[in-house]
Amino acid sequence: NVTIEVLTTGQLKAQYRNSAGSTWFAITSTETIPLDEWQHVAYTVDAGSSEQRLYLNGTLVASGSNADAIFFQNNGHYIGGNVGGADKLFSGLIDDARIYTRALSADEIAALAANEAEFSDSVAITVNPVNDAPTFDAGDGLVTTLIGSDRDIANGVVIQSDGKILSAGSSFNGTDYDFALVRYNA
Repeated sequence: NVTIEVLTTGQLKAQYRNSAGSTWFAITSTETIPLDEWQHVAYTVDAGSSEQRLYLNGTLVASGSNADAIFFQNNGHYIGGNVGGADKLFSGLIDDARIYTRALSADEIAALAANEAEFSDSVAITVNPVNDAPTFDAGDGLVTTLIGSDRDIANGVVIQSDGKILSAGSSFNGTDYDFALVRYNA
């Protein structure tokens, strides 16, 4: 229950839903994103302090603190899309998407933005026995797989009984979305 979006004004907005799932806490940058240029965007939420920070190209552009913790729920994960409908799709290209189990520091975000960070090329995905929500025990990285040449979206991940990871989603072929299925033999 986290969103990052580019507003029609060109500003970045990031938000998370509170622990009751009833209220969104948002922060918005004053800076605008230049169009047709690669940008590094990072958003962190410290689950302990409810401090949220939004970074553009390694520089802090917005921050805020709330009294309520982040809402963890397994509703599926959308990168470049939104459960709210097709009118919420990201219009652009995403080169790299990462999810961490902790809020990265400002120095770590700056290193990522400068492409100077060293990260593992694999992620162990496990199931939390308390609520069966998938968690990423990544340490410092995330596996990515390019399926097509444009927009690839993973809509579901399953861990099979043999430990293999199966991801299902779609890949844009230039005209339509094709079904995509990836099996990691980790």
